[in-house]
Amino acid sequence: MPHLQAAGSEASRSGWRQFARRLIMAFVLFLFMSLSLLLSGGFVFAIVPVTLLVCGGLLTGIAATNLFDGQRPMRLAWAGLTLGAYLAIAVPALVVGTSAMIDALGAVVALTLVPHLGRHDPGAALRDWSVVIGNSLYVAFGVQAMSALVSSLGLPVFFIVAIVPPLLFEALMLFFSRDGPRSIWSYVIPLVLSIVTSVALLSLTQFNRSMPDGWVLFFGLVVGILIGVGLLLSYMTRRMAEAASGARNGANPLARSLVELSHGPVIISLALYLPVSLLR
Repeated sequence: MPHLQAAGSEASRSGWRQFARRLIMAFVLFLFMSLSLLLSGGFVFAIVPVTLLVCGGLLTGIAATNLFDGQRPMRLAWAGLTLGAYLAIAVPALVVGTSAMIDALGAVVALTLVPHLGRHDPGAALRDWSVVIGNSLYVAFGVQAMSALVSSLGLPVFFIVAIVPPLLFEALMLFFSRDGPRSIWSYVIPLVLSIVTSVALLSLTQFNRSMPDGWVLFFGLVVGILIGVGLLLSYMTRRMAEAASGARNGANPLARSLVELSHGPVIISLALYLPVSLLR
């Protein structure tokens, strides 16, 4: 029907506009973080962790503002509490290490509960406290995982395995669903192509040319599985990311793009973090 076709075309154009914003934002972040590779000096080595910390803070604040209910002053207060919890966990982790994050976790969990003790609705208080803890922990652990990947593998590898796959996956899904409703193949084909492309880029740029073919296949398979798990989880939880980005409330396009851009890389980084930390 004509009106359905028009609605589908408009949805497709909107999807491509949102994708273009995220692509530009990812490119700008890469250029800025690449200063640590181009310049020398002790302060330059803090560019990557500070950038990750700041982006994580913005992500935490935006998500908290959109996830809490109530009047704007109260929402901002809970968002401030969430941001404080995030900083209390993420800063020690980036400065000292994961052990400091674990040490700070107990105090953060207890202290963020205190502001909710006097509330008259225990259910709402528990729900809001869960949002505070869940949001701050998710972003803090994601920032720590990203920082560990960058320090262990390097910035180019981090972008190949964590940033490129979600962007490529989204672009391919938009391409395969441009002419009509989505089928299962509009998800499966983009997923497989995204994994294969990322593993191929990693193999061509990072694997030793003298490495036996069996080991190349083994490492490629392991990395592909981890990336695929991260992509699937990010796709299955995309509605949560949309709620946190304020997509349904007409949020600022840049704020929405930052949240939606970060969702896939955070999950992929968390999936890759444990194997990389074991090999360090």
